[in-house]
Amino acid sequence: MSKKLPSTERGRANLVKMATLLLENARNMGGACFNYGVFIRTSNNGEKPSMDCGTQVCAVGLAAVSGKFPGLGFEYDASDRAPRVVYRKGRTLIEDPFHAAQEIFEVNYEQARFLFASAPIKSTGAEGEIKLAEIILKFISGVDLTQGEGNIY
Repeated sequence: MSKKLPSTERGRANLVKMATLLLENARNMGGACFNYGVFIRTSNNGEKPSMDCGTQVCAVGLAAVSGKFPGLGFEYDASDRAPRVVYRKGRTLIEDPFHAAQEIFEVNYEQARFLFASAPIKSTGAEGEIKLAEIILKFISGVDLTQGEGNIY
């Protein structure tokens, strides 16, 4: 019997791309500053957030700002306030970053929240990015990451 894997083939491919992006940004000393506690924070209000140390992002924010997910509708919006993560599906604008992650990575809402809001990450910066990349890669391989808190698959 084969192991049940989360998401779909395309969703897992996008999660691998997310883990790779996290690892690349962790190695880039001038890259965006990973902060699990914010989606996007920058002093460039009203302008495109930059991929440098002046911008703080969580994984979802990093994906939106990076441009590494073109054509999937995952982006940021800084039109009328501080930048935020949005997902465009046709003419529909989804402003909940976890629904955006749910769509891009083809996981359910609980899985999106676990990976991008409640995974056991205490670190910011490169250490936090590396830890989250490891969690994502374990998740897509089918490892139960809940440690007795219920199955997220």
